[in-house]
Amino acid sequence: MNGALAVAFWASTLLNPNYPLLDGFSERVEARQGTVSMSVLEFQREVVGTEIGYSQTAHIAYGPIQPIWMTTITDDGGLWAGLGAYNNIKFTDDIFSAFYFIPGIYVGLEEVNLGGWLMFRSGIEVGMQIDERWSISMAYDHRSSGDLWEYNPGLETWQIRINRNLDR
Repeated sequence: MNGALAVAFWASTLLNPNYPLLDGFSERVEARQGTVSMSVLEFQREVVGTEIGYSQTAHIAYGPIQPIWMTTITDDGGLWAGLGAYNNIKFTDDIFSAFYFIPGIYVGLEEVNLGGWLMFRSGIEVGMQIDERWSISMAYDHRSSGDLWEYNPGLETWQIRINRNLDR
């Protein structure tokens, strides 16, 4: 999976039917979204633990790109926090997908060795709007050093995400 989701993120910004990157980085107001995630961790194709996290998007976007920050902690005490870009694509009023690319700092503690402290996290999310404030989604993401270090095994998460529009 090394790099495939990051490429998918950047491709999605070009192909976003709502705000394609080809139309530029014009600033627009966007609803802030707070998300709580519960994840299963997969390392070398084996389930190795669980993770909880929180992320929040900014109230502005630049073309298809909305700033996002995310922080997570695993059941083994592994910490990750980062700031990056989020691209939400609405298919209907109720169905959406999103891609994200977030560079961040990783402190493994008793966690699996990922080879370094700088980790790039990229993912895909598919969800459904429940009402104007709440949505639920499933996501898959991959984090790794992007080959900055010689040892770069990566870590995957399978997530259930509960999202709330913070501006309503």
